[in-house]
Amino acid sequence: YHAFFAHPEPGQILITIPPYTFDAGLPEGYAPRTLDTWQPFLDAEAMAERAVACERHFQRATEGVDCDYIPNVNPSYGIGLCSAFLSNAAVIPGKETTWIHPVLHALGEMDKLSLDPLNPWIDFMRRYMNRAKEVSQGDVCVCMLASMAPSDLANAVRGNELFYDLYDDPEGVHRLLSLCVDAVAGLYGLLKSSTAAPDGGFVAGGLWMPGDGLFLSEDGADLCSPDNYAALFQPHTQALLDRIGGAYIHHHAYGWRVHGEIAKLSDRLRFLEFSWDPNKPRPVDHLQDVLAMSQDKPIQIRCTLPDLKRHIDEMKEGRFAVMVNVETVEEAKEAVRIVRKASKV
Repeated sequence: YHAFFAHPEPGQILITIPPYTFDAGLPEGYAPRTLDTWQPFLDAEAMAERAVACERHFQRATEGVDCDYIPNVNPSYGIGLCSAFLSNAAVIPGKETTWIHPVLHALGEMDKLSLDPLNPWIDFMRRYMNRAKEVSQGDVCVCMLASMAPSDLANAVRGNELFYDLYDDPEGVHRLLSLCVDAVAGLYGLLKSSTAAPDGGFVAGGLWMPGDGLFLSEDGADLCSPDNYAALFQPHTQALLDRIGGAYIHHHAYGWRVHGEIAKLSDRLRFLEFSWDPNKPRPVDHLQDVLAMSQDKPIQIRCTLPDLKRHIDEMKEGRFAVMVNVETVEEAKEAVRIVRKASKV
């Protein structure tokens, strides 16, 4: 990782086999659990202990693969948690995720939003992270909440009315986005001491990056035009990166049209993950387009082992981290061999 960031030139390829695509099962004695079976305000420490145990189990199950995946946990309680810390809206649990209802029925209601250090969801995150640090004993990184970029947080608290606001009240949108910058930066300030990562860096998406930073989702940006992203969303995402020091940003192939605009963020954007979506072109199948749009930023994409074999030569033209979907350890080892042979790192 140090070599990857110290020498930003084409031909560097990292590879991860992420736990959520590789079926390693559960540690002995652990039964499956869904999100709606937890009581997070009571179970924060138990959730952290289970997450660390599962990361360790995954490492044992993939022993000898020697990929670049960095073991990590973060206080996951579904997508609803990503905005409840600001809105204090009721978090509605499902089996695989959670959600909230928007709380702003007009932009003039922003006084409903506040970053309260006593918010119980912030306490949940802190307790989860502190317990994970205790039980991991340094062999699993502890990350911040997978946070929302200002566009995504604004979308969560305002709902899809936000996309009418872009035209009807752009100044009001700027005020809301500025509030969201303050909220995410404030949350980072409250919880940064509870993170754990090596060499003065941070971990997101299973990758290590230098300096301060966190995971940010730009899903809200994928729902707007490139012009609106450039004029309204991008300045606030950049302001947040400047405040906290850096970020790993995730967005979707649904947002092909805005990928190039997101990539114009400064080099504080450490990695830009371009995820695939149903019924949309897969980034791995259009690497020349991805390279042309990406402003030389490091890109994380997903692929299969056959994809990797087909496209590894194209990957040498950029700087990539590939998440490879495999079914067996032998397939994982083969994928690592392919990348190691091709990469300058």
